[in-house]
Amino acid sequence: MGTGSTGAAADTDKETYLRALHTNQDKARSWADNCPENFLARHQLVEAEIARVTGDFGKACRLFDEAIHSAEQNGFIFLAALANELAAKCYLAQGTI
Repeated sequence: MGTGSTGAAADTDKETYLRALHTNQDKARSWADNCPENFLARHQLVEAEIARVTGDFGKACRLFDEAIHSAEQNGFIFLAALANELAAKCYLAQGTI
């Protein structure tokens, strides 16, 4: 996120990032509603990232795990790999692994 010496830059970056995530969340939700086999894992990844950024690590980790399962179930190995990497970072941030 931000690299400024005060928290202001990081907060501004976080707000910008969250705005982008919410825009993507709306798109992903619409796509997942219409074709969950292709888009549910993507939607779960966006939801998980929003939870992570807002500090809800339990929800984030649960959604990352759901995204992994959905991606694997539907043959999206690259999404499963991405979700695994993001989940690992989330767990590390919590100090659970």
